[in-house]
Amino acid sequence: MAPGADYSPQWSADSTTLYFVNAAGALQSVPVAGGQPHTLVPDGVSNPALSSGGDRIAYIRAGRLQVLSLSGGQTISVAGGDSATALVWVKNRLFWAGPSGVFATGPGGPGGGVGPVKLASSPDPSGSFVSIAPDGAHAAFRSGGAILLVDVATGATTRLGLAAGSGNFQGWSPDGTRIMHDGVIADMNGQTLARLPAGDPSWSLSGQIIVGTDSSLIEVNSDGSGRQQLATGSAFKQPAWAPDSSTFVFVRGGFLWVAGAPGGSQPQPSAIDQAAAVVAAFMQARLDGNIEKARSFLDDNGKATYAGSGPALIPRGDAGFRRYYILSSEVDPTSPNTVRFVVRLIFGRGGPIERTLSEETLILKRASANDPFLIDRVIVGPVRDLGRGPVVVAVRITPSRVEVTFDSDLRPATIAGVVLQDGQGSPVGGSVSYSDRTVIFSGLQLAAGAPYRLVVLPTVQDVGNRNVISEYDLDLVGPGADTQSQVIIATPSPSPNAGG
Repeated sequence: MAPGADYSPQWSADSTTLYFVNAAGALQSVPVAGGQPHTLVPDGVSNPALSSGGDRIAYIRAGRLQVLSLSGGQTISVAGGDSATALVWVKNRLFWAGPSGVFATGPGGPGGGVGPVKLASSPDPSGSFVSIAPDGAHAAFRSGGAILLVDVATGATTRLGLAAGSGNFQGWSPDGTRIMHDGVIADMNGQTLARLPAGDPSWSLSGQIIVGTDSSLIEVNSDGSGRQQLATGSAFKQPAWAPDSSTFVFVRGGFLWVAGAPGGSQPQPSAIDQAAAVVAAFMQARLDGNIEKARSFLDDNGKATYAGSGPALIPRGDAGFRRYYILSSEVDPTSPNTVRFVVRLIFGRGGPIERTLSEETLILKRASANDPFLIDRVIVGPVRDLGRGPVVVAVRITPSRVEVTFDSDLRPATIAGVVLQDGQGSPVGGSVSYSDRTVIFSGLQLAAGAPYRLVVLPTVQDVGNRNVISEYDLDLVGPGADTQSQVIIATPSPSPNAGG
């Protein structure tokens, strides 16, 4: 995922799958054990909420409350759910908050044939509900500079903290009987029970709380005791415990990470994960104009590449380096200590309009699995104009499948212009399909380490009849059997605002 994305991670009931919203607003799922991310909804998603049974997921899209069946794939819009601001499942019923109050579906759940039921009214027309407790009995409401706790059954409110407090809601206990806000744990009467480290907390079913801060990851008991530091480094955000309390997920360096519970077996980050963190830090330093920090991620070969007449480490002048995203990532199948990333850089000249792009292939190496990755080599592609036609924004590759995702919907009749070639320039066999802005090559037998090329011809059009501005080529390497190393969690920031 791109740096700054709001993932809103959700765990499946059996703790084996993560659901999240990527930087492009797509709702995706990925197996925790490794595999390719799967797009469930292509764009515009916020506030996902997985049902307790794990068979449905609710979310907001284009201001409408929708529910997707994960087994059948059907989507329904929930009556009365427009402008919802908070979602939670309580058994089979979906609860949500809107501008005027708290609502729930009828006893049959979404699609059960019974209209929504209003459970509580908004205590302040100028405020807004921010969350509903897991048991549906209370809701957190922001009013001015404070958080109010609303009893859904009676409508009674309790002000949390000082009247002039920051109004920072942070979460609930799993049973909904305690609330975390402004660095404290309080009961439903607003009485402070314990204090928490400043940061993003998540409360497990086993009673442990993980707090992600700007510089560390901390575990603490639910009574505030037993504080221990689990990790240090750059910001740890949005931790979320798995239902079985054995693992948790968090966001760091623009990527999702999964870790084992303290005291259990700690899964080691894959080579892709470790290299991706280096790439994210390197690119952010370049965006910040911090040349010394950027150089710290280069080995001697890498420093030589960016010196002299080589590519600019910090783009200057009117180039206007605006943002970047990772297009593809691969582990060298012949060397687990070599990783290849293709990074797209977006530039603009004056004003907010983005006009050009360039791609850099970064080769990262490390001496052993115990050493950090450093950027050893860079291959710089040509500067290309940003057109108004479709653009490739992500490529995912396994030995049997290649997925090519675009930033817009394509005309199906033109996808024949998306071609996968072998090292001799001949089309690779297999079948081709198209779904959710993605051209999929399946039934492949890609050879580990062999060269391949993705070609997108100018004949490819989006649904607005706009052609790809010029032929686009991307060199790929056949992956090894370890498909987990090919998972691309990084996705682009929103589509560029292309100028004429």
